Amino acid sequence: DKVMEDNAYARELSGAKKEQESFWQLLKSLRFLFSTYGRVEVAFGTPIRFGDFWSDFVARTQSSPQASSSLPEREALPAALSDLRSDFDLRDSRVQAMVRELARRVNQGINSSATASETALLASIVLTAGYPHAGGEALKQAVCLERVDRLRQVIGRLGALLGWAISAGDAPDNGIRDEVEIISNAADHTLAADEVKKRQPHLLASAVRWGFLQAVNHTDANAVIRPSETAQLNLWWYRGTIFHLLAIPGLVASFLLKAGHAVGVARADVGRHSISLALLEGQLAALRQLWEEELFWPEASSTGVLVSAALTIFEEAGLVVWDKSAQTVQLTDKGMEKNSDLGWLAALVEPEAELYSIQLGAALQLTQEAGLFKRDELLAFTVKLHRSAFLRGQIQVQSQLSQVFGGRICDAFNRTRYFILAEGAGLTVSYGQLSQISAFLNVDRWRDYSL
Repeated sequence: DKVMEDNAYARELSGAKKEQESFWQLLKSLRFLFSTYGRVEVAFGTPIRFGDFWSDFVARTQSSPQASSSLPEREALPAALSDLRSDFDLRDSRVQAMVRELARRVNQGINSSATASETALLASIVLTAGYPHAGGEALKQAVCLERVDRLRQVIGRLGALLGWAISAGDAPDNGIRDEVEIISNAADHTLAADEVKKRQPHLLASAVRWGFLQAVNHTDANAVIRPSETAQLNLWWYRGTIFHLLAIPGLVASFLLKAGHAVGVARADVGRHSISLALLEGQLAALRQLWEEELFWPEASSTGVLVSAALTIFEEAGLVVWDKSAQTVQLTDKGMEKNSDLGWLAALVEPEAELYSIQLGAALQLTQEAGLFKRDELLAFTVKLHRSAFLRGQIQVQSQLSQVFGGRICDAFNRTRYFILAEGAGLTVSYGQLSQISAFLNVDRWRDYSL
């Protein structure tokens, strides 16, 4: 539930370089042996037989049209790894491509057998509580505990539907429909005081002790939960360990809410609007490509399967009606309620949407002013825009956009051709591509934004 190195990981998120390990650090780490870090879970993914992986890679690459027409002629890679010459140049581009593909497979294997620790679940709820979809209000202790439980159940059900070896703690195996009700019938959805007393030491007290949360009144269900000022990046790191899981229900919930309100009708009529399944899958496919290196979803799980899993969970919870014959989805009255699960689930992906939209807004401004822009120029302007927008109260993410993270966002836009190289002189925005992601990233919000 707590990782010894989380302070170092937090510094790296802010842009600091990774510290070199030393004998002195080893000696200092001995004190950790006398600390309590909560529950330990060990997960094993499906083993990758390297020899089989090599043979499969060679068979695919050497039979491709690009390989057969490449110049100059190169020595063919052997079909069996054991036949590779000991003096073969491992800097060969084909070997490097194989290493990159293997790395991707390893990351996908890790993500499909992830553990949603209680700290990661708590961080995900606390850090996104202030977003409009999540209610935009102070997070009360009872609501926090309720959402942590709901998120645990959603992730557990998601793993079962996708066939991933996901551990989500105490999530029930029989889905959301048969969950044990711990929420009172009060209008503000607060937990009974004795329930708060029973659950708080298990979760919130540890987070306070570790310095993640500000001290909170243990017996007050309406006490406000706030992250510690000095540990926000630590919480961002814990949230990042399960972001690939949050993104599936979070993105689909966000698409549903945006599509429902896009019809421009009264709130009472929004739920009657049918949303095309093809629209949801197309939007998720575009974000999956853009966020590939944030998500590393297993290739075996198609985008359609991911959308279906999220909709199944929403339908079981009474949030949507899914017409499988017409391939459409409708929001129910429950799904459109102010405190609906769809709202705070959609908020789980809003930080990334903000950061990507800020850089896209910066690129649009630079393109409008000069036609082209350099990568370093874009990163500097993005950080400046981010800080200005935060001080003006237009965004929620305070300190996540370092130069390092900004560079990863830029690389994602480059890889997916949203930014294109213009005659080797600089980058420009591919406006034709933007239609796939403009609604989700709310491009219009940043198009005319000026410092």
